[in-house]
Amino acid sequence: MKNILTTIGLVLTAIYILLIVNYRRCDFINLGAMKANEMGDFLAGVFAPLALFWLVIGYFQQQKELRQNTKALELQAKELKNSVTQQTELVKITKKQLEVEQIAFNNEEERQLRKFHPKIIINGGKHKSTNTEIYYKLSLLNHGESVSQVSIEMEPKILNSKVSIPETFDKQNHISILWEKNTPEDLEVILTCECGNTKMYTKIFKLSLENGRYSNNNKDNLESF
Repeated sequence: MKNILTTIGLVLTAIYILLIVNYRRCDFINLGAMKANEMGDFLAGVFAPLALFWLVIGYFQQQKELRQNTKALELQAKELKNSVTQQTELVKITKKQLEVEQIAFNNEEERQLRKFHPKIIINGGKHKSTNTEIYYKLSLLNHGESVSQVSIEMEPKILNSKVSIPETFDKQNHISILWEKNTPEDLEVILTCECGNTKMYTKIFKLSLENGRYSNNNKDNLESF
């Protein structure tokens, strides 16, 4: 449209100049004899409409360019919005991938740690001594890796309990806890030890007294944590 307006403007300008020259031929011939103020008035009268005409053409051309620029900016904004959306989705996908990788890493790390853990079975019940007095006995059997620095605590604490803890709690060995009379309904046995990788390991067994025997409230007796 810009080229069309320019072409139309040039054609009309040429026609206008030809008409003015033909209509005011005498004035143009005597232009040199005019006084300065008369020449200025004459030229202003001749070219003022032409200047206004080109001003109008320039206005329309500018409006056209502004519309084109506006559309270009709108297109850029749309493309930028699409790019932001794509980047957001990419970030979400990357975040999910990192979460999956982190879970896999944690699982692998835990699996590696399990290699050094003991696997304990705990059993408990009544034990009758030769003098007919009733004792309670808990037995912890290790089916896993050997551990050291073993300590065992009970909550609530049981007075006069007897426990023999070896220097190293090896695989297939057991630790016995023996006591008399004091029989809490609920009992926690807390085992703490140092694994082969020098990491500390703690396991809590929750026991309940049922029909004179202690049963393990954990999901299963074999605990590897």
